[in-house]
Amino acid sequence: MGDFNCLLYYKDIIGGNPVGNEEIKNFRDCVDSCGLEEMPMEGAYYTWSNRQMQGKRIYSRIDRTLCKIDWMLKHEPKVVVK
Repeated sequence: MGDFNCLLYYKDIIGGNPVGNEEIKNFRDCVDSCGLEEMPMEGAYYTWSNRQMQGKRIYSRIDRTLCKIDWMLKHEPKVVVK
C-alpha cells in the first residue's frame, strides 16, 4: 500500500486543470513495470475532494491499493479495499 497522490487514468479527476499525459504516464509506467494491479475497491470512485463550492470543486481518485497479480489471485475474493 502507498499514498501516491498520482492519477493512473484521465477519468481519475473531475474539475480543475486538465491533466497532461506526463502526469499519468510516469506513474502508469512504474505500476506496469512492477507488475502491479489495482485491488478491488468498494465505495465511491473518487476518494478526494478539494471541498470548494460546486463550480470550483475537484474530485479525484488518488487513493488506491496496488499489489502483484499473483498475490491478488491467491487472496481474491477475500480482500476488498473499502
